[in-house]
Amino acid sequence: MNGGYERIAKRELYRNAWLAFQVHEIRHPNGLLGEHGLVDVPVASAAVIVDDDDLLLTRQARFGAQADVLEIVKGGATADEAPLARAQRESREELG
Repeated sequence: MNGGYERIAKRELYRNAWLAFQVHEIRHPNGLLGEHGLVDVPVASAAVIVDDDDLLLTRQARFGAQADVLEIVKGGATADEAPLARAQRESREELG
């Protein structure tokens, strides 16, 4: 590992199509043992869309916020999809 950290063990606690949560047992550079959580996400895309003087946002229901929130356009992508194609696809999906 970088920065003088040593990974001792790794375990995956949860996985779905959008993320995996891993726990890493580590040794800090000062020798102390610790545990770090890591959220691993697949390739994603985000786009800030400006139409003349308007910033276009999408309204999404978010469980964590227990509310609808305004967000920039974003979503999953494949590694072989060009960035502009990702942005165009996500814009169509979320904004119509």
